[in-house]
Amino acid sequence: MTQVKAVTSRDNPLLVRLRKLAGDPAAYRKLGEVWIEGEHLCSAFIERGGRPAQAVITELAWEQPARRELAGHADSVVIVPQALMDGLSTL
Repeated sequence: MTQVKAVTSRDNPLLVRLRKLAGDPAAYRKLGEVWIEGEHLCSAFIERGGRPAQAVITELAWEQPARRELAGHADSVVIVPQALMDGLSTL
């Protein structure tokens, strides 16, 4: 079952780690993780049998059934305010 958690602090350790992944092209080698962003790429990953460890989704997107379902493929889901997502997103 997918765990769902809300995060509202910019200093949350998960968000700090994700900012490193999103901002440093070599970070995935150092951290052993990759940041996949955007509905299309995430859908393609899942369609090819991928199982994300974590999904990070905005509060507004969580209210949309299709995006909630997409996020639900992850082992855990973190819901963040749009302002925090803006600090993570490169889109």
